[in-house]
Amino acid sequence: MSSASPHLVLCGALWSESLCHPLELDTSTQIQLHTIKIGTSSMLEYIQSVKSIVDNLAAVANPVADSDLVSTLLSGLSPEYNSFVTSVNT
Repeated sequence: MSSASPHLVLCGALWSESLCHPLELDTSTQIQLHTIKIGTSSMLEYIQSVKSIVDNLAAVANPVADSDLVSTLLSGLSPEYNSFVTSVNT
């Protein structure tokens, strides 16, 4: 029986072990969360991508506060959503 955590075993099976250290995974995922943009994705695809990142952070015991989630979602929107962002922020 392996003494490695299930997360690290699964991670090692999918990626190189250097990417699987929880702290490194957490830092990398935090960067993804703070830099994600809608780009050419649909709104649904964008929200699903953000949700996936947030779920990954929660899996390594670093949950994202609701207010940070809303801020991230709004800041990643393109200029065509400016009126919506303004209405949410006021």
